[in-house]
Amino acid sequence: AMGRAFVNAPDMAAAEELIKNVNIYNLSEVDNSPQVQFFDVSGESLKLSHPQTEGFWEFLHEVYSKETVVRPEDKNLIGLMHTIGIVPGEPFQPDDRSKEILDKAAVVADLMARNIAYDSPVKEPFLFYPDKNWELAFMTKNPRYEDERGATQIEQRMSFMYQAITTADAMVLELVGKGSKYLGTYRDADENFLIGSNSYHLNIPANVPAENFWSLVVYDAETRSMIKNDVQPLPAIRSLDSDKLIQNSDGSYDVYFGPEAPEDFENNWVKTNEGDGFFVFFRFYSPTEAYYDKSWQLPMVEKLE
Repeated sequence: AMGRAFVNAPDMAAAEELIKNVNIYNLSEVDNSPQVQFFDVSGESLKLSHPQTEGFWEFLHEVYSKETVVRPEDKNLIGLMHTIGIVPGEPFQPDDRSKEILDKAAVVADLMARNIAYDSPVKEPFLFYPDKNWELAFMTKNPRYEDERGATQIEQRMSFMYQAITTADAMVLELVGKGSKYLGTYRDADENFLIGSNSYHLNIPANVPAENFWSLVVYDAETRSMIKNDVQPLPAIRSLDSDKLIQNSDGSYDVYFGPEAPEDFENNWVKTNEGDGFFVFFRFYSPTEAYYDKSWQLPMVEKLE
């Protein structure tokens, strides 16, 4: 499990000590609970993406074999896994023909999911601004991914789960000065997908409507993890680093994405990888009224020639 918290004071040592005292255990162990072991991975390069095609089914079998409880909402999915030989406590040994079919299915399914995530057939109502391609990352008003009749919203669920793998009631709440909101973009102003070989520019207008902080993070389109490059441990532009960023006289920021840093703007730049697709999430932590009434708007990402 991974936790997330906001630090509203400069005393990081106190925050770290608080984290060390968090404990998670079975309720049956309340009188003799073991202490959770925490691993400090600050500054470490971690690979957190799972197999998508080759090795996918073996990985699914490994993970599912650790599950001991079948939730009512998972019964059908688990039943389907049983039909292809993924059963807890039993080896996963498909014959050659079955393996060929399953491997092909993994490739096709990954491509289908990627297409739905980055070129969603249901994105139109979730384009946040009427004339721009920034999308609400969470494309549903129901965190259980159900429409007004109770039918499962397959495309909406696939779109977000392919990118983020989560859901929460808070994702659909519109709270001023609390929580967070995410906007994503996958294309430039000419409606072409973002590619790491190109260079791009985005102007972030002054007075971003976020009481706590804002961040812009660049993700690899294939792994959906943050892109890895040989320059930046964190491929992001954040207001938390405002002392390092170049700010324009009008309060806005010019930020750049591309394989080469623009002169004098190295701290306002995220390095991308040649030939790799990427996408951008802009996060507003504790969004203000200007986010909701759209009196403040993000421009589209512009390709530089």
